Amino acid sequence: MVRLALVSPIVALLAVAASAQIAPPPTAGGRPPMPPPICNPCLFYGGDITPDDPNADALADENTLLIGETETLGAVQVPHGHQAIVRGLLFNVLATLNDFNPKTATWEIRTGVSSGNGGTQLGQGSGEANITPTGRQAFGLNEYTIAVVVNPPITLDAGTYWFNVTPQCTDSGDENCNMEDFYASNTTHGTNNIRGELQPLHDMFLESPYLAFPYENWCADGLNTYQCAALSFGVIGVGH
Repeated sequence: MVRLALVSPIVALLAVAASAQIAPPPTAGGRPPMPPPICNPCLFYGGDITPDDPNADALADENTLLIGETETLGAVQVPHGHQAIVRGLLFNVLATLNDFNPKTATWEIRTGVSSGNGGTQLGQGSGEANITPTGRQAFGLNEYTIAVVVNPPITLDAGTYWFNVTPQCTDSGDENCNMEDFYASNTTHGTNNIRGELQPLHDMFLESPYLAFPYENWCADGLNTYQCAALSFGVIGVGH
């Protein structure tokens, strides 16, 4: 059930190249995980959506002329004694009309998020989005990887952080933007994950002034413990 509830910096980025368990199924031939190619260097990737899983779900994440100012945030933990340098972010999203206009996205990084509390914003921005079909479909919708550059890079010390990338369809001259919806994919098996264990389960939030949801945990919005466990998104960067 779908929940409604430059030299390009992207080219430069490519050159820089609870109880539910998220467990990737065995991979044929023992092949290595295959996260989105733009996740390079891939500090974290939560995993792909599994379209035929009954617990696959899609969570409102958009700024369009139909639904504005709506985002889903996913969490990543930087382990004790380590740092993460974030150079980019990516979200896998499903689109109802496959129209991204303009081809930009907003992004943000937060800490201290809890139910009803947005915590502290550590960084935010808007810019050119790399929009790439994943080849997957769910609920009859095509899925895309939406990636953005974080410039300048942001260094995160040990702790838990929440991330968002929101695609846009805000061109008033484009009639599709009055009907377009975007949804962030969840992941129930962590397929192709990179350090997927760094994503704390059941810690995804919906923030939407438009829909009057002030940082509501998706687990409190009618999703079961598997549907609201983990988000299909990635962090581009390096750790040490």
